[in-house]
Amino acid sequence: MAKSRKQTKYVSGFYQVCRLARQGKENELRELPRHLITVAPVVNDKTPVMLLAEEGNDEAVELLIRKLYASLNDAVEGYARKENVAKVNELLARGASKNRAIYGYASAGFTELTYSLLGKNDKNDETYHHAIWGFAYAGLKQEAANLLEARDDEVMLKYLVRGLAAVGKDQDVAIWRDTGVDMAHAIFEYAKRGRVDKINELLLHDGRLNQAMEAYAFAGNVAAVKDLQGRGADIGVALMGYARAGRIDNVIDLLKQGVDRKWAIQGFARAGLIDCVNAMISDSDEAARAGAGYLDDDQFDTPQSFLRTLALTSNEDLYSHIVAGLQTVDRNIPDKKNLLKQAARLARIMKEYHLDYEQALALQTKGMRVWLQQGRHSNPPLPQDVVNLIAAKTAGLSTEDMKVIEKAVTLNTNHGAREIIKEKYRPGFFNRWFGWGEPPKVLHKKERKALAALQKRYQSDEKRIGIKA
Repeated sequence: MAKSRKQTKYVSGFYQVCRLARQGKENELRELPRHLITVAPVVNDKTPVMLLAEEGNDEAVELLIRKLYASLNDAVEGYARKENVAKVNELLARGASKNRAIYGYASAGFTELTYSLLGKNDKNDETYHHAIWGFAYAGLKQEAANLLEARDDEVMLKYLVRGLAAVGKDQDVAIWRDTGVDMAHAIFEYAKRGRVDKINELLLHDGRLNQAMEAYAFAGNVAAVKDLQGRGADIGVALMGYARAGRIDNVIDLLKQGVDRKWAIQGFARAGLIDCVNAMISDSDEAARAGAGYLDDDQFDTPQSFLRTLALTSNEDLYSHIVAGLQTVDRNIPDKKNLLKQAARLARIMKEYHLDYEQALALQTKGMRVWLQQGRHSNPPLPQDVVNLIAAKTAGLSTEDMKVIEKAVTLNTNHGAREIIKEKYRPGFFNRWFGWGEPPKVLHKKERKALAALQKRYQSDEKRIGIKA
């Protein structure tokens, strides 16, 4: 009964999130337990944001991603499954995983779109692994064979077998098993789907208890988890599986039993659940496990995904572990040092201005602060709605987003004035005082007049938006 109640609660939470997101009820979504949004329960291999993306409900998807930090990667996979190329490209530019987009295209049978995203340089390119996994899932044997011919390696075969196991191609799985292919991924897929018969068969052949343990936990099969624990599997791996799937009740149960919480942190990181990772990390060892989790599940396969995760990460130890870890794995992330600095700036902007990631990124656009604050003071003056519209087109956001950004910049009067002067007048000089109290008393006449004029405008702005000057 306990298992049934938890499973019913889990599925109910999935559909409740979908319903409220479709209705645009942000406040009601925020009143739900936080994990229902950030962890996103999985039903039929889909999370709420993935299902909404498949439906083409862009407003609901944006609400969950922008305001409640649902997974960008889940959304891009959902759009790819429905051949929504424009949204896939948009999310890739915003930091979504290219691997997940490729899997989405391939698993839905869109071969040309899949090939359009494949890499061409590295023999063990992860994009090819996700492509063959998707083609096998879709039953496209010839396409899978073509990829094997182009990139024949052991990991390719593991992903091929994973796709076959996911759709119940048991005879094909058995053939590859007898040739010596690693069955770890196949075990995971069978366990997710409750295929106890196949699990026992593969465990006898391969002895992969922990892979089955994680997958059973991911699928919420508590009885199977306890059975494997009795056979010697690591209960910590089950905690990681529960965390990856957002089964918070099960996570809490194991934490109360004293299971090392680092397993849960690693599971949240593997699912790309930044909010949960930030909430749980309390020391350097836990940060190290989170970093390992991000790297395990290919969270960083583009510079944009690297930037987004770091900007949303609130722990300095985790920063260092991620950067150090990336030196030991092959990722197409050029100029990591510069991206790290940019991520720190974005994190500061989000905190100081109370903006979400996309809004902070737009505010970083060259000249954006100057335009938002000076556009209406041009000669002839432009209405603020026009200023915001032009800014929105430039940044690729909505005019509502630009209103939020403009208001945030305006409210921080002195900070906004310094930003404009820093950008317009002798940047090197103003770096010494920018952001740290009052400007120096000795200014050039031109700069004194500019600062006084800007401060006067900001006082007027404060009155315009209803704040006492």
